[in-house]
Amino acid sequence: PGYSERQDATPPLPRPEQPVQGRTATGDGYRFDNPQPFDDQATFLVVRRSGDWLQVHLPVRPNGTTGWVKATDVEVSEVTPHVEVNLAERTLRVFEGTKLQAETPVAVGTDSTRTPTGRHFISDKLEEPKGAKRFPWSLGISAYSEQLDTFDGGAPQIAMHGWRDTSAFGKARSNGCIRVPDGVIEQLAALPLGTPVDVYPE
Repeated sequence: PGYSERQDATPPLPRPEQPVQGRTATGDGYRFDNPQPFDDQATFLVVRRSGDWLQVHLPVRPNGTTGWVKATDVEVSEVTPHVEVNLAERTLRVFEGTKLQAETPVAVGTDSTRTPTGRHFISDKLEEPKGAKRFPWSLGISAYSEQLDTFDGGAPQIAMHGWRDTSAFGKARSNGCIRVPDGVIEQLAALPLGTPVDVYPE
């Protein structure tokens, strides 16, 4: 899928004057804490290998940013599931290889706070307490809002998360996140970090 045309006009995140928890801009790239803030292992999605180096997708803005890491500095593993979100249909599908595992209507971003398109990946997992709006899980992905510079006091990271108000599903209601019914968010939470999440445009 292609990326939003507006992403290059959005200030990068993190940046020196606006750090992101666990992710820091440096003079020659980015530094990532390991583990990440929710005790997840720092994870990237490999694009390609060139000799001793791996080109990887980074959980920073502009969305789709890549960088290089030494293959000897990381543990490489194969991920077979993937997730597809279709903004036009407002649906989410979970695949294991080519086999469809789940399909559900979801809530996506409004026109003023759109869900970023393109290839992202699951980067963080947070189990939400009962009673929380996003119960039972918030699954951060590598994308950030392209309209918002902050959200809820922090970085405008996009997540797939639970949502108790079922009337939202199938509609454009969110601030860019993907609101998912309980049964499917549990399936998503079982997927490994690094699982690709492809968001297709309207």
